[in-house]
Amino acid sequence: MPIFGLSPGGQDETLSRPWARKAAAVGKAGSIVALTGVILPLLMIGGMKFTAVEIEALRPLIGGTPWLAWMYPVFGEAGASYALGVVEIATGLLLIACPWSARAGVAGGAWPP
Repeated sequence: MPIFGLSPGGQDETLSRPWARKAAAVGKAGSIVALTGVILPLLMIGGMKFTAVEIEALRPLIGGTPWLAWMYPVFGEAGASYALGVVEIATGLLLIACPWSARAGVAGGAWPP
């Protein structure tokens, strides 16, 4: 597969093997860094949902949002926060599994958080 296009002689110019390996390694490292940048905040924020400080901080957000307000009568204040935390942590875990399972990556990427 040509990387730089056609050479002046009209032949396809591809990267030599060492450059191709280095480019693949840089691409893989970039993917890992990007995935880590999504997963770590999800896990940290999801874990915070189980603390009293976060339960209090979520009170105006959940109570004032029509599509989340139903959670208070169903789960209570702490239960609503816990439910959101479970969804965020599950999303992070599915994204962790995406290098081994494409289905897990799709499910993790499609979930609401």
